Amino acid sequence: MPCQSADSLLEEVTASVHQALEGRVRGLQALWKNTGQHDTEQLRTALRSYRDVMHRLLPLADEQAGR
Repeated sequence: MPCQSADSLLEEVTASVHQALEGRVRGLQALWKNTGQHDTEQLRTALRSYRDVMHRLLPLADEQAGR
């Protein structure tokens, strides 16, 4: 059935996005958590990266909230 195929595909894509986000979060955390000496430039870069991720995700949350 087409709906079952679409549902299965959506589940696969959702799982893939979730894994990608988890990897991105781990990468962002590594920018500031694993640094003995917190370099100001490194912290600034980490914050910019967090902001960029949030800017990409917020439209999805806004779309869901508007339903």
